[in-house]
Amino acid sequence: MHNETRSTLLSAAIAVRSELQFHYHGATRVAHPHCLGATTDGTLIVIAWQLDGRSGDPPGWRLYNADKMNRLVRTGRRFEPLPHPPYKLAGLIRTPHESSFDEDGLFDLPPLASQQRKNRGRWLRTV
Repeated sequence: MHNETRSTLLSAAIAVRSELQFHYHGATRVAHPHCLGATTDGTLIVIAWQLDGRSGDPPGWRLYNADKMNRLVRTGRRFEPLPHPPYKLAGLIRTPHESSFDEDGLFDLPPLASQQRKNRGRWLRTV
């Protein structure tokens, strides 16, 4: 799927609270997307509540690289957003008044500690 199409589908699913099914790291997943962002190098990241599929013990919060989400489709089911992700993901979600805006008009979001170590300081920002 072309990156712009993927971004559009993910943004729309988040806006209307649409459940998604997709293929990720060799397995089918079902999740409720809550936030779409981008690292400073442009990697699209999705924060979602995973309901089904491989990746530990769903349900639970997951962080996905959007470029690796394949066969992305809406299931036709809607969801109510959850109040907040756990502390490890909570730092990724900010409102504009809580964050500093960059030159693109997007605001910087701090990464997970593990992601920050892995990515050496890349920041996640909403798109």
